[in-house]
Amino acid sequence: MVGMFCALDLALFYVFFEGVLIPMFLIIGVWGGQRRVYAAFKFFLYTLLGSVLMLLAIIAIYWQLGTTDIADADGDAQPAVQLAVLAVARLLRLVRGQGADVAGPHLAARRPRRGADRGLGRSWPACC
Repeated sequence: MVGMFCALDLALFYVFFEGVLIPMFLIIGVWGGQRRVYAAFKFFLYTLLGSVLMLLAIIAIYWQLGTTDIADADGDAQPAVQLAVLAVARLLRLVRGQGADVAGPHLAARRPRRGADRGLGRSWPACC
């Protein structure tokens, strides 16, 4: 986990990010609730889709710039690659908890829970 947050190279970040997903898959599959196999399978599918898209973006950045170093990629990138690097940087800020306003103000604060707190019944209205 520390390697993922400290990586200054996109390829190294990708390797550490994928390494973090393996224990999460095992934790969900072994110690999950009643539908843990279903939840682990869904987790695998969603992270596979996101990982493939991120890998394609990293390959596109490498194809354009010849490097995956974030510091080197900042100044001499073409506009499309600059947008990709900026998107990855914003994602890293969001993951690190710095500036939740990047994804919108609705993620900055939790909605207040109603009476059914502590897992006893529904805590959200049926309309949402």
